[in-house]
Amino acid sequence: MITRLRRGGFALLAASLLLILATAAEAPLLTDPADRGAAFWLYLASFALAAVGYVAAGVLLARGGLIGTSVLGRVGLIGFGVLWFVGQVLYVVGTYVSASDAMVAVSTVVVLVGMIGALLGGIEAIRAGVMCGFARWSLLCAVIVSIVAGGIAGASTDVVVTTVLHIVSAASLALAGVSFVVTHTERRAVTPARG
Repeated sequence: MITRLRRGGFALLAASLLLILATAAEAPLLTDPADRGAAFWLYLASFALAAVGYVAAGVLLARGGLIGTSVLGRVGLIGFGVLWFVGQVLYVVGTYVSASDAMVAVSTVVVLVGMIGALLGGIEAIRAGVMCGFARWSLLCAVIVSIVAGGIAGASTDVVVTTVLHIVSAASLALAGVSFVVTHTERRAVTPARG
């Protein structure tokens, strides 16, 4: 039986791999945003599927027990998925529809708030101790890598640097997804009362 937690891992992995594909497809578009060739449609389709995948991952991980009973962790993970989706919609509209720098800036803030939610989820995952080994720490590590890579990419004007850093960010989240798929949940032994 595949648990919700593992399904969340699969969703995080799939969304991250789709985001890597979207990022690679977007690279030529960053130099010519008016191009509406095959790369644009590949980018748009994989980006949309990645956005939906992150919403699913946030919900499944939150409801699958990764963060135990933590309300803060649950809100953080679901918020991550929803805000990442909203931020990406704003980004696509701001970049490819209305050419609005203000909308792109708002999308950055929305995604950053979502990443803070994921950061809270990662901290709560460690505290809950539901997963063992690397899986217990993987979300927090992936989110930290994503925030740092995204911050550096946002400050860069070089398309290659930006693309590579966004791929690193998505790959770190994919690795966290793999860890949730392959790691068994921690089984805490119950010690019988002596008496």
